[in-house]
Amino acid sequence: MRKLLLIGLIISSSAKLFAQEADVETKTLRLGFRAQPIFSWMHIETRNLKNNGVSVGGKFGILIDKSFGKNKNYAFGTGIDFVMVAGSALTSDSLYKINIEPVGLDTVRLNSRKYKLQYLDIPLTLKLKTNPIGDFVYFVQLGGTIGVNISAKSEDNGYSQLKNAQFTETVKLKTGLGSGSEVKLVRAEVSLGIGAEWSIISNLGLMMGVSYHKGLMNVFNGKNQNIKENVTGKTLNPISQSASLNYVSLNLALLF
Repeated sequence: MRKLLLIGLIISSSAKLFAQEADVETKTLRLGFRAQPIFSWMHIETRNLKNNGVSVGGKFGILIDKSFGKNKNYAFGTGIDFVMVAGSALTSDSLYKINIEPVGLDTVRLNSRKYKLQYLDIPLTLKLKTNPIGDFVYFVQLGGTIGVNISAKSEDNGYSQLKNAQFTETVKLKTGLGSGSEVKLVRAEVSLGIGAEWSIISNLGLMMGVSYHKGLMNVFNGKNQNIKENVTGKTLNPISQSASLNYVSLNLALLF
């Protein structure tokens, strides 16, 4: 009988200890869902192209935060995000594109082009957090992101010489690693943000913040065979595109 009581006591104590450890682990590892409106623009380094202001997009996804340190003042963050981002460019009078029409070739003088890009992003960040101040914990977050392009389109506006009229069309752009594609398959960025976490109840929190994201690489693949530059007044040559993608995001997430 005493042995049974002793075994029961050991099992009970072990269960309580495991529960305490599981509770601590739950607090150090947090999952969440985030949604972020973003305001993006392109830093363009292509002759005869210039930035045409800020475009509105968005991203949403799953986040994982793993806290560490004596007071859990640090956290590694990762996850996966679906990103819809855009960049708009104005062109000079010397840029053209050639369209194949049923009645023949149409030379279109481009006035503007808006790029609409979609990525799957995997971020890796470090979060520096304060101790709780009331129900809030404030933080600074810095890190980097690798994104894989899953869709690329452009909205072209110009003047059709064949139709003698203004021209607008949406074009699907080729994505890849080789020179035959217009948009690179992969992009990289660094980011810096600030924000706060609000503990609603013990296992539910709300995270709010703002962050700046700076592109580290050209999102295009060198020469664009679809857009030509009239250099000599007679010959149309492919342009060499170069632009990085930057944006500011407003961050909102539910943490569990």
